[in-house]
Amino acid sequence: MLLWWALERGADEFSVTGILTEGGSRDAFDAFDRLADQHKLPPQPRYQLGGKVEMTELWRFNPDTINALRVAFPRGYFQYFPEDAWFEDLMVYRQGELILGVITHESEGVVRVTLEDRRELDGRWLVYDTKGQYVGY
Repeated sequence: MLLWWALERGADEFSVTGILTEGGSRDAFDAFDRLADQHKLPPQPRYQLGGKVEMTELWRFNPDTINALRVAFPRGYFQYFPEDAWFEDLMVYRQGELILGVITHESEGVVRVTLEDRRELDGRWLVYDTKGQYVGY
């Protein structure tokens, strides 16, 4: 639901990290690529949680890529289950600015919102703290 909310609020691109262990199967990456590659964008400098701006591999954020992210994160993008290949650290951007950032191994993230966004979220389906235990912006 949070991804669809972000899309409705103007999110337009995302990045995600894929981890492949030596000898691991590329099946998870191939499944994601089949759904997402047509939405790939040129790398751009983007803010990463931790305070750095880095050249970042990006995809358009739209209904098709939200479905690709469901394939990439079958247990949810806050869940950390390293195997021989996995995805982590989803970052969603709105006009180049971070709107949602997740540090998967911490099962925590940041949602950066406008005052209007926050008013919409208050009292609705998203339970949140104003300060994370591990992750901040």
